[in-house]
Amino acid sequence: MKDNLSRLPAAIDRAIHEASIRRKRKRLEEQLRQAQRMEAVRLFAGGMAHDFNNILTAIIGYGSLLRSLMHSEDPLCAYVDQILSASHKAANLTQSLVTFSRKQVLNVQPVDVNTVIENTGQLLSHIMGQDIELRISLYPKPLQVMAHRGHLEQFLMNLATNSRDVVPDGGQFHISTQLGRMPGLPGDGGSHGVNQDCVVISVKDTDWGMDQTVKSKIFEPFFTTKEAERGTGLGLAVVHGIIKQHKGHIEVDSRPKTGKVFRLYLPVVETHAPQTENRRGEGLAIGGSETILVAEDSDAFRNLVVDIL
Repeated sequence: MKDNLSRLPAAIDRAIHEASIRRKRKRLEEQLRQAQRMEAVRLFAGGMAHDFNNILTAIIGYGSLLRSLMHSEDPLCAYVDQILSASHKAANLTQSLVTFSRKQVLNVQPVDVNTVIENTGQLLSHIMGQDIELRISLYPKPLQVMAHRGHLEQFLMNLATNSRDVVPDGGQFHISTQLGRMPGLPGDGGSHGVNQDCVVISVKDTDWGMDQTVKSKIFEPFFTTKEAERGTGLGLAVVHGIIKQHKGHIEVDSRPKTGKVFRLYLPVVETHAPQTENRRGEGLAIGGSETILVAEDSDAFRNLVVDIL
């Protein structure tokens, strides 16, 4: 009896350790399935965006040609303008899919994250309105990352717009920056190293929070919990695509009635003085009898280019 009792603490510790391992394995398996699901959706979105771009380019191109040939007094101009306006809106949605699918070629350069947030602060304040308090807490030193400035601004504006639609009156929207370590997750797909020095941008709001089901789907395109007229479901999908294109990582922490926190991790870079490149003046090419070869798999897009030329 005493011998059995003496072995009891060790057995309890072993059972607790095994249960912890099972929970951790289950969590990692779920993260891997989520990463694989997102990759499948991303590939589908990229292919769809390419096809839609070709169609919309032809519509906008021929619509613009038609508009340029019409007199301004022509009553049909209003119809053409409506076609062009709707086409441009569709093109913006398609561009969001391109960003999500990571098919864009980014022109990145060293950017101070703190400066980007400071310069975007006034615009974010307008987005949030008077009923939601905007708070910004920045790391005391510059935080340099290799990034596309416009995409970082879009990341902040998309999160601000998402919070504005769900945070009740009197809530808060808080942005902060700090130095941290890059987390390593299965199926992450980024080329960063685990525990690499990184900039951490935290975006916190005081909305009603979300359960695990919603949390697992928030970065999927066209998924939304808002009313139909209040969003396309692409805002957070674009955020996810932007972060992955910058070889970063994003995670969200939220539970019902506790608000939510988005954490963005971007690798830190050291800045160097830019090198100036001396170029000799180039003269204008003289021609007029050249032949232009138009190679394009979309008939409509190819015919448009030929008509313009």
